[in-house]
Amino acid sequence: MRILLLLGIVAVLPVMPASAAGQAETLAEALALAQAYDHNLPPSDVEKDADTAIYYYRRALELRPDHPDNMPLLATIGGMLLSMDGNRDRQLEGLAIFEEMLETFEYMDYYQEHPDYRANSAQYKMLAVAVHAGETYQFLLRDPEKARPFYFKGMELLNQTYWRRLEDWRAQPAPPKPKEGPFVGELELSKWKSRVHMWEERQRIARSGEMFREGLTEAGFVKSLVRKYLETYGKILPGETESILQPIIEAFPGSPFEKEARRVIAMHREKADAYARHVSAKGIAEYLGDLSLSETEPIQQASLENRGPKAQDAVQVPAVAAEKSATTPLGPVLAACLVLVAGAGAYGAWRWRSRRASKAQ
Repeated sequence: MRILLLLGIVAVLPVMPASAAGQAETLAEALALAQAYDHNLPPSDVEKDADTAIYYYRRALELRPDHPDNMPLLATIGGMLLSMDGNRDRQLEGLAIFEEMLETFEYMDYYQEHPDYRANSAQYKMLAVAVHAGETYQFLLRDPEKARPFYFKGMELLNQTYWRRLEDWRAQPAPPKPKEGPFVGELELSKWKSRVHMWEERQRIARSGEMFREGLTEAGFVKSLVRKYLETYGKILPGETESILQPIIEAFPGSPFEKEARRVIAMHREKADAYARHVSAKGIAEYLGDLSLSETEPIQQASLENRGPKAQDAVQVPAVAAEKSATTPLGPVLAACLVLVAGAGAYGAWRWRSRRASKAQ
C-alpha cells in the first residue's frame, strides 16, 4: 500500500503543546495519551484538549509509518480539525487530510465479508471521510458543486463492497457435517445445524441481492449518499429529479444505488402529481365557492331588507360580492367547466414535457 506523508504530519511533528504530558517514546504510550486528551478516559486525570490529542495521534503515526492501521488515526485527526468551529485554517487542514486519504488508501484493504455494526469499524471510516468531505464543501464552504464528487466517490466505494460481498456469499460452501465418532455428540450436531441455518439464510439473501438490507449500516449510507447528492442541486423542479439521478442509475446498474435512485424518482413524481391535483382541485373549489356565494347573496340581501333594520345590522353582506355577481359574464356551470379544462390541459402539458425531458436524457 502506498501511504503519503499527509501534510507533513509524519515527517514534521508539530511543536509539543504546553499541556502535553511529555514526549511519548512508544506507540502504546502515544495512543494512550491521545485517547486520554481526546476522551478524558480513566485512569488519566488530564483535561480534554483537542490540540494535545492531535499532537499525540500524530506522534503515533510517526512511530508507526506506512501501516494500514494509520487510516483510522488520520480519519480521527481530520474529524477533530473539522470540528474546530471558528478556526477556518484548522478546518481546511482537516479537509485536506480527508481529500488525501481518499486518494491514498485502498478502500478494499479494509473490506469485511460480513457487516460490522461497530461505529468505529475501519470499513466504514473511508465512507464517513467521503461524506464529511462533501458536507464540508457543501455547508462550510458553500460550494455544492465541489461536494458532489465526494458523495459520488462514497457510492463508488460502497458499490465495491456490495458486489464483493455478493460474490463471497454466493460462493460460500455449506458447513461440513461432523464425522461420527466418540467425541461427536448432540451438542456438536446442534452447532452444525445452527451453522447450516445461517449459511442457508446467507444464500437466500445473496440470491435476492438484498445484501444491504433495511436497518444495516450500509443501507443508511446508500440512502444518505443519494439524498445528499440530490441536495447539491438545490431547489429543483418536479420533472428534474430523474435527469439529476440518471448518472447514478447508469454508473451503478443492478446495485442498491440504482434501486434507491429509482425509488426517489418515483416518490418525487408521485408528490408532484399529487401536488398538481391538489392545486387544481383547490383552485376549482375556491372559484366555485365564490360563484355560489355571488349567486345567493342577492337573495340573502332581499331577505334581510324584508326582515327589517335589526336583521340588516346583525348580518352585514359585503357589497363587493354583489358587484362580482353582477359583473360575472358566464354562468356557474360553464365557468366551472372552463376551469376544469384549463387545469387538465396544464397538467397534461407538464406531464408531456417531463416525459420528453427524461427520454432526451
